[in-house]
This record gives sequence, C-alpha cells and structure tokens, in this order.
Amino acid sequence: MKIDKDMKEKLKNQIQKQLSLGKEKLTWLENQISDEKNHKTLQLKLEEARKKVAHLRETYNRFEKKAVDYTEKNPKKALAIASVAGILAASLWNAFQKKKTSSPPEPARKTKKSPVKTAGKTNKKTAVSKP
Repeated sequence: MKIDKDMKEKLKNQIQKQLSLGKEKLTWLENQISDEKNHKTLQLKLEEARKKVAHLRETYNRFEKKAVDYTEKNPKKALAIASVAGILAASLWNAFQKKKTSSPPEPARKTKKSPVKTAGKTNKKTAVSKP
C-alpha cells in the first residue's frame, strides 16, 4: 500500500505536534515536582504512606501470630477450617472456569412440525340406549 506525499506530510505533522505536546507536559510535570512547595507536599505524602505501610505490616504480623498460636493450640479445628476453605476455593475456581470456557447456548432450532394423524370421521351413529 503506497502512501502519497500529502498523507506522509500530514502524518509527520501530527506526530511532531503530539511529540511537542508530550514534551510540554513533561516539562510542566518536572516544574511541578521541582517546585519547593509541591516537593514538600510529595515528601509528606510519601512519609504518610510509609507510616501506613509500617502500621499495616504490624497488624499483619499480629494477626499472623494469632493464627499460628490458634493452629498450635487447636490443630484439628485448624485442619478442618483449612480443608473447608480449600474446598470452597476450589469450588469457586471451578465454577468461574466453567463460566469462562463454556460457549453461549445455541438458539433453539426450529423443527418441522409433522402432521398429527387423527382418527378420521366416521358416519356411524352410536347406539344410545333409552330407559
């Protein structure tokens, strides 16, 4: 497929325009980051995030210790709970996998209706008994 010169020129101009817009946005972002006020704000948010991660790590370690202690004190219950959790997870996994792989149901096919054979009319009169 050949591209004529006008099309090439249009594409080139569009690409250069997008590149220059990208450069402008990167320059703006660099200025925002290097701005002292914004830099301090980013540093504060980063420090807050680190504190939250440290708190979450402590919470995780505390719950992990509780789980290990419970497992050591009640091994049979822990094994039963783990078994049920595994069965439930496997069941859910299988259910979702079947949904993904199953093809949509086919539309109902129209079948030709075969004529129903009925008993033919008879001219025989039935005998009715009179009392």
